[in-house]
Amino acid sequence: MMALARTLPCGHCGLDEYGKIVGSHPNWSWAGKGRSIKAHDLVAALCYDCHTALDQGKEMTREERELMWLKAFYRTTLALVQRGGLVIKGAK
Repeated sequence: MMALARTLPCGHCGLDEYGKIVGSHPNWSWAGKGRSIKAHDLVAALCYDCHTALDQGKEMTREERELMWLKAFYRTTLALVQRGGLVIKGAK
C-alpha cells in the first residue's frame, strides 16, 4: 500500500505532484505503534510539508494531528478503491 499511496494526491492539502507524496504511518498506539515500532503499512498519502507538520505537531494538538491523519487516510483509501488499487472482495 505504501507504493500505491505515493501515486496519489496529498490526502490533506491535495497537492498532486509525483515524487512529493509519501506514505504516512499512524503514530498512535491504537494502530499498533510502539517504541521504535511503526504501525502497519495502512498509510495516508501526504506531501512532504503536510507529513512534516503532522509529525512535528508544533501547530496542532494531538487530537488535531490524529484527525488530520484520519481524514487523509480516508481520502487515500477512497482514492485507492476508486482507482482499482485496493479491491474489497464482495463489495458492490
